[in-house]
Amino acid sequence: MLIQDVYLLGCIFVLFPRTELDKKSMYYGMESRIETVNLREHPEQLYRVITTTENINRVGDWLQEAGFSKEYVVTYDEFLNIMRNERKLQEERQKESLDNRISVGPDIKQEIQKRSTELFQDLDNGAPTERLNDGGAPTERLD
Repeated sequence: MLIQDVYLLGCIFVLFPRTELDKKSMYYGMESRIETVNLREHPEQLYRVITTTENINRVGDWLQEAGFSKEYVVTYDEFLNIMRNERKLQEERQKESLDNRISVGPDIKQEIQKRSTELFQDLDNGAPTERLNDGGAPTERLD
């Protein structure tokens, strides 16, 4: 029997944590687990339901009977793609946040460009500069 001939049965509910204890269980691998979930009282906890292609309609119907959209039901491959896209978006947001924190105004950029130009001109002329002559490595030009 080949692995592609084996079908997973049932479904996996992917939930958001509701309490601080739930969050700790998920993020730190604590012994306690999310034991009771009442999606009627806390529908915001449902993130996705993962199942096989063969079961997607059946599980979707069950969810719809319970008052949820069929859009919550995805295949294993679809779930992996969702996670990849979420991760990509998260990384882009983090990069954008970092870029916003380190961005400088035009006045500061001009000052940095001016000082770096002066420094490189001094170095090209072979003159040691106070900015570099801090008692460390020699700054005279080696030809």
